[in-house]
Amino acid sequence: MVVAEQQRVKTTVVRTDLATRIEWAVAIALSAWILCLHVVYMFHAGPLWRDECGTIAFANMPFGEMWDKIQYDNFPPFFEWLVRPWTLYVSSSDFGYRVLGLMIGALTLAVIWVSSRLLGSRTPLLALGFYALNPLALRVGDSMRPYGLGFALVMLTLGLIWKFASDGKRKWFVAATVSAVLTAQCMYQNAFYIAAFVLAAVGVCLWKRNWKRSLACLGVGTIAALFLLIHVPNILKGEQSRDIARVPVSKELVWNAVTELLTAATKLMQPVYIVMLVASLAIGIFLCVKSKKQNVIYATVAFLLTTIFQLGLLAKLGLPPRSWYFLIWLGPIMICADAIWSATKPAIQLGRAAIVLLVAAICVPNCLSGAKLRQTNIDLLAAKLKADRKPQDLVLAAPWFNGVSLCRYYPQEQFVTLPPMEEIRIHRYDIMKRAMQSTDPIGPLANSIIETLRSGHTVWIVGSLKFPQPGETVPQYSPYYKGIGINDAAYYFSWSEQLGKLIQEHATKGDVVTVPTTADINSVENISLITVSGWHD
Repeated sequence: MVVAEQQRVKTTVVRTDLATRIEWAVAIALSAWILCLHVVYMFHAGPLWRDECGTIAFANMPFGEMWDKIQYDNFPPFFEWLVRPWTLYVSSSDFGYRVLGLMIGALTLAVIWVSSRLLGSRTPLLALGFYALNPLALRVGDSMRPYGLGFALVMLTLGLIWKFASDGKRKWFVAATVSAVLTAQCMYQNAFYIAAFVLAAVGVCLWKRNWKRSLACLGVGTIAALFLLIHVPNILKGEQSRDIARVPVSKELVWNAVTELLTAATKLMQPVYIVMLVASLAIGIFLCVKSKKQNVIYATVAFLLTTIFQLGLLAKLGLPPRSWYFLIWLGPIMICADAIWSATKPAIQLGRAAIVLLVAAICVPNCLSGAKLRQTNIDLLAAKLKADRKPQDLVLAAPWFNGVSLCRYYPQEQFVTLPPMEEIRIHRYDIMKRAMQSTDPIGPLANSIIETLRSGHTVWIVGSLKFPQPGETVPQYSPYYKGIGINDAAYYFSWSEQLGKLIQEHATKGDVVTVPTTADINSVENISLITVSGWHD
């Protein structure tokens, strides 16, 4: 009996050691592959697309102007404050910013390892395979937007809050608090995730009857929330114009955004993601009941609360859900899933390693092509305009937000937007709202188009207009007021169709200008260039 028991223990140790070795080998190899993808992206991403151009425009503003206009962005200015010294002392070129993006991507990879270890995982296999390897996480995380740094900080905060809740040492309280403050300062929505982590930690502390530490955990979240108060005036100012973009957030919109995220590597991944998420939650709940391991309880509760808060946040914002909005959710829950799976038997952990290895192999082609994706063709269009546009030609950026990226590569005084905007370095929805509230916002622009065509010159359209079908009635709306039930997209398409009908009825020639490139271009900003010329009454 004793010999049999010793043999059983020895076999268990051998299996555990084998599982550990395989797990580490897969995790290290996968980390190296992901880092290579970040390097590939740095060399292929190319010019900045419009949201990135807006960030750089903020970073280049004097501090007073930046603080005054940050109301027009959806983030606090923390990331811009970091980009500004990079711009001044390192590089202001597109490639220079791609190098900075690579550094943020490498930092995120390191944070995934650190946070997973803090939560009790040996390796972050699931976070690497299901989050860091996702092509969308690569492109969005390395972009010149606060997302990448914000994702890294929120994952770090997840681990540090748990470390303090389990350890209780002052140094971990300080680390968790600093991380939480910076996380909230990077992205407003991170505050909801901090709340989820804090509540999960408080729950574990209360279950352990450690009342003092539960209050200290609440203190971490409270301090982070207090530092956000300095942004309340700008948030309130920004809300005065964001109502024009509000839409009902339906289940279909949410599901479409989630689907785009889960299929970014390949369509085959969607069911794999769903099975992995459901299995992780089920195993977590089972282990909470059976083993009552504190880190598993924290990870499971944080997994649930993060998901609930993500859906609640989207409903509260009332903005069209985008696939990258869910990356902030995917990263932390995958770290939580790693903590849950790490508490299972060696055989199950070997299964996790096998699944991740298979996923990585399946996704190689699309991950590599995704890393090589050029983010915009706006610089190519600008070069074409500089070469071929005549002084009396009219350049029209339609929709208006195409002008945000165009003005980085082409002089702002040499083009107009639909609707006309006096400030186009950043996304000025307040100007869009004023246009919606006016009786004839595009009248002067229509006259400029008529004058250009009648005088024998060309109208260059950076983007596109909506051309009505024969007999189709062009919708026109009364001046906007809050509660009218019509958003900015409807007004824009009405103006676009009005100008499209004008050109359709009077222009004699229209061509799509071919701007050759061998690179695949991100569909978010693969912009057309159209020329219109000639006139008949």
